[in-house]
Amino acid sequence: TIGGIVEFMRKLLDDNLKNITISTTLVQFGNALVTVFIPLLLLQSGLSLTEVCLYFVVYAVFKLAINYPAMLITNRWGAKISLMLSNVFQAIYLILLVAVVNGDLRFVWLVAAFTSLCNAFAWNAYHLHVSRVINNTRKGQDIATIESIGILASSIAPAVAAVLATMFNHGAPLAMAVVIVLLANYWLKDIDSVGEGHKRVDNLKYSLQYAPKRDIIANIFHNTHGIIGKEAWAIYLALTLASFQSIAAVTTIAALISAVFLIFVGMRNDKKGTHKVLQEGAVATSATHLLRLIPASFIVITVINIIWMFTFKYQKNPWTTTYYAHTRNKGINYILSMEIGCDISYVLTFGLIFAIVTMLGAHAAFPILFIVGAVAAMGTTLITPAHKA
Repeated sequence: TIGGIVEFMRKLLDDNLKNITISTTLVQFGNALVTVFIPLLLLQSGLSLTEVCLYFVVYAVFKLAINYPAMLITNRWGAKISLMLSNVFQAIYLILLVAVVNGDLRFVWLVAAFTSLCNAFAWNAYHLHVSRVINNTRKGQDIATIESIGILASSIAPAVAAVLATMFNHGAPLAMAVVIVLLANYWLKDIDSVGEGHKRVDNLKYSLQYAPKRDIIANIFHNTHGIIGKEAWAIYLALTLASFQSIAAVTTIAALISAVFLIFVGMRNDKKGTHKVLQEGAVATSATHLLRLIPASFIVITVINIIWMFTFKYQKNPWTTTYYAHTRNKGINYILSMEIGCDISYVLTFGLIFAIVTMLGAHAAFPILFIVGAVAAMGTTLITPAHKA
């Protein structure tokens, strides 16, 4: 019955998170209709490995410059406006990316700029909204559910894109992606009135002082190991596997399995305590970084990718719930200081990747990066435990 379906959805996800989840899932689905694998797309479009690494440096510098103005807009007008702007920027980004893939490399750096605009406006607002309305008694489960839904949507998007291209033309997936990303704004129209509503903070200054030093350092470590585990690994896959079919197989298998595993992680997080699960996840992700030192083959990469998805989700879920516990208590000020730490990490880590790859070449660079990732993963446990928020 309809009542039974509604009750099932309530159990699956808290009511306050339904609209934001629908919106972000549509954006992820729309993005996945076009964006299969950025490093490989850029390499196959004619960029060198060094230029691909530089692309991520440009993205990090743009995000560093944009983040504070984006935060001021979020603070003044609420999460709705920032998330809507992010979706508009996302649509422009997709159009520019397709132009690059079709051979117009003039737009490469604009793609990096619009990626930073998307993320700066989206993540600040998303963190602020979700941390404000999330149910503390089931926060781990709800965060896991949101991510699992996004993973499933992104996993089926390439198949949908292939059907659209076959039925109509190669421009159909892009057109559909732009429509879906912009349509996602409909579910954002009331989010600032959910719960107690958005509350503006006076005199929000660009400062690291709103969060404890240990939390900022932990966030730098968290983002460093995440960049190496995702973006650096993505570049490594593009060089090692060098085909969309191989990479799609490796990533889709791992993603689908991890989507189911995430629910278990969320429930364990709520039951056993956030910091304990974070410590377990940090050890597991650190070990997974080191597994990447094993000589690559398709089977080895597939297995390691599945293990990485498991361990990273195991670490990220308690990290996010801890972050939201502090944000719920300290508000947008805490997010600002933590995001400054995030931006510092992005510039330093992408800069490190660019420098090492340029000076040593890919063969020597990636083992060094995987070791750095293993060390950084352990640093995530420095964050102040959620129960002390």
